[in-house]
Amino acid sequence: MPMASRPRYCWPPKSSISSTRRPSVREAGRLTGVPYTDFPRIRNVDLDRFTIDRLMKILGQFDRRVDVQVAVTPKTFEPA
Repeated sequence: MPMASRPRYCWPPKSSISSTRRPSVREAGRLTGVPYTDFPRIRNVDLDRFTIDRLMKILGQFDRRVDVQVAVTPKTFEPA
């Protein structure tokens, strides 16, 4: 199954942390307590190092509501 192209995200989101401009990566890290080195990974959708709950906590620091929808489907059997 081919991988779908990665969605494009706008990071960091506009938030109540800075209503007049986007914070820099270091500034966002200082304001949220999240290591500033994580923000470029999130911006580039390199999410292998993140758990869902950690991403939700980071978004919560920016006053963002997070909705999660999970679809469970049976795994198809592929003979070896």
